[in-house]
Amino acid sequence: MKLLSLVKKSGLRFRTFDPKETSRLSLQDAFREVKSSLGIIAHLLSPMRHGSLVHNARSAFMAGLAMSSGQAVCIIQEGSEQRPIDYRDLVLPYTDPNQIQALVTPFIRQIFDGIQSTRFIPITLPLRALETLDFGDVAAENEIKALDYYFVPTAQYNEARRGHARLIVGRKGTGKTAIFYGLRRAYWTSQDQLVLDLKPEGHQFTKLREAVLSTLSKGLQEHVLSAFWTYVLLMEIANKILRDDGRYAIRNNQRARAFEEIRLAHGGNPSMEEADFSERLLNVVDKLADTTDTSVFGNESSERLTGLLYQQEIRNLSSKLGTYLRGKKGVWLLIDNLDKGWPVNGAETEDIMILRSLLESTRKLQRSFSKDNIEFNTVVFIRNDIYEHLLKETSDKGKDTAVLLEWTDLEALKQLVYRRMLTSVQQESTFESLWLSFFQAHVEGEESFSYIVNRTMMRPRDILRLLRECVNVAVNRGHEKVSESDVIQAEKRYSEDQLQEISFELKDISPEYGDVIYGFIGCLTTLDREELRDRLRLMAVPDASCAHVEGLLLWFGFLGVMNSDGEERYSYSYQYGVDRMLREACTNPTFVIHPAFRSALGCK
Repeated sequence: MKLLSLVKKSGLRFRTFDPKETSRLSLQDAFREVKSSLGIIAHLLSPMRHGSLVHNARSAFMAGLAMSSGQAVCIIQEGSEQRPIDYRDLVLPYTDPNQIQALVTPFIRQIFDGIQSTRFIPITLPLRALETLDFGDVAAENEIKALDYYFVPTAQYNEARRGHARLIVGRKGTGKTAIFYGLRRAYWTSQDQLVLDLKPEGHQFTKLREAVLSTLSKGLQEHVLSAFWTYVLLMEIANKILRDDGRYAIRNNQRARAFEEIRLAHGGNPSMEEADFSERLLNVVDKLADTTDTSVFGNESSERLTGLLYQQEIRNLSSKLGTYLRGKKGVWLLIDNLDKGWPVNGAETEDIMILRSLLESTRKLQRSFSKDNIEFNTVVFIRNDIYEHLLKETSDKGKDTAVLLEWTDLEALKQLVYRRMLTSVQQESTFESLWLSFFQAHVEGEESFSYIVNRTMMRPRDILRLLRECVNVAVNRGHEKVSESDVIQAEKRYSEDQLQEISFELKDISPEYGDVIYGFIGCLTTLDREELRDRLRLMAVPDASCAHVEGLLLWFGFLGVMNSDGEERYSYSYQYGVDRMLREACTNPTFVIHPAFRSALGCK
């Protein structure tokens, strides 16, 4: 968090590799990312941490690529353990996260010096047309600028932009973050709109749940969370105004007075004002955790906790904000990454309470600001499994309008790929013409684009990942066009990655379920229920748990069902409603393994 905060505040555009989002970093992608960057920061973990060996090996390799290319390199190390002698002298160790700023600041200055100098940075020119084809990064966080050129304004995006949606719901990789940046870009440059984009980078809510909520009664939990979110959101709105609106405020005497009143009412400490949202949020959580560790609370504990949380007079600050924001046409509150770190399909009651309290606090703020005729819009981006839990634990289900991200339309997916191809090759053409100039028309008798899409989980991130892999294979083989054999080879690599990812997601829910998918190695692509249960029993799944594991495999899309017309149907076609999918199948359904996993499993 300290490192990300420092890079954000530097003003430099940056990309990150997150193994939680992308399981494997291919050599081609690593080379491309390094060659197109001015520098690289590698963060080596302590050997005491789980997974440090693989992480540190990858980091060292990336640093070596950057050094051989002449890029600036900064390697920081958690702890004081000695590193291999070949790069020991380059490593900057730290034992306290507060030391990171002093270690990384000289590197950031070096990058700015390089930008201002006239040094020529040679980049290998593409030799073939296929090498110019770039489908972009699979993670929207790493291509914010590029989205300006090929972002697809879908109907879901337009609903959110008109203020008709409070929740954007979708699986990982369906484009929630792309819509987040699309909404931010739509209003970011307007002085008439205040856009507050909040993306917590750490796992503060896990700490909030474990260190704070676990020690409180349910009634007190709701009270504390409501106070927590009201405090955090009002302080963030004030921070945003004080940080960005100074020049705008002085153009009008009345607005300038309201701005100064907000500064006095805010009364925050300078160190926290300089921090980013993740650090400020963690500071509030730490304060609550320190408070609830003590046993000083009796019957008045809720009031005491609220008093300790509100160091500033929140009612006064809210009033001053209302006065100032009358000069704006509206306020947009965009919140993403809230569920980062929560296991897929394994969120706990306290997690949902955190989300529910956030939505309730934003409704209160909306009502409060509406008294001053201020349009207040909130859009929260969450996974669909979190949304399902939210509906189950919310009595009044009509309060928050949700927009579901679905990509079951082949033509919509074509449009997404087409825009990226146009931007990459700078060549006006139809999709069919452009596609056939880079890809063979058919693969195993099926139209090649349909073949590729049908081997994915019907999410933009998956499709882009497989397309990039197809191009990488063809380039490595010296081909001018992606051939049928290139697609099949890329499919094998993609299938292995998908199998690994679903194993990780199952382990997040229950470690004992993570390997059940390997019980399907070498099986037929279709199974009846008894054959399915036999496979689960081979992987030591008790009979009492077979129905539960079956439901998980259907929900994640590893398994689907055959409908009466012999068509394969998967959970994403039913908005992940597994019960409805099974009801539409016959009483003894035929299960089918998703094509994305067949190659890695060797299914017949």
